[in-house]
Amino acid sequence: MALSDSRERLLTIGYQGRTLADLLERLVANDVRLLLDVRQVARSRRPEFNARRIASAAEAAGIAYRHLPELGSSRRLREHLHETHDFDRFAGLYLAYVRRWRQSEVRALATTVRREGTVCILCYESDPASCHRGIVAAEALRTHRKLEILHL
Repeated sequence: MALSDSRERLLTIGYQGRTLADLLERLVANDVRLLLDVRQVARSRRPEFNARRIASAAEAAGIAYRHLPELGSSRRLREHLHETHDFDRFAGLYLAYVRRWRQSEVRALATTVRREGTVCILCYESDPASCHRGIVAAEALRTHRKLEILHL
């Protein structure tokens, strides 16, 4: 799916099944200016995806990196999802949390996209339909209708 010439692009990407080099290649190819890590805890069992390594590699590729733990899903919600495999329930609980407690962060995300140009939000899951970053992107779109969303 090609993006229009609009500057207000919000992309999402998951690192599941990818290498850091592959992820950065996708970001560079899509002219990402800022990578926003929306994991509550920016650590991984795969050390290349820990915050410091991602930040360093992104910077070397000309991409700024920022960790936004406020938009992460809580440990309790993640554990519930892993136990039940009920993403619909997880999504409903996470959406309620975002709408009640994190609307200022979602509005700030939309403002950041307007200011920075192409921004990409990062989490683990490869499929945005089974990851909270898809909900974050949809909420940002609800806040600012001019955003263009693309899941890489």
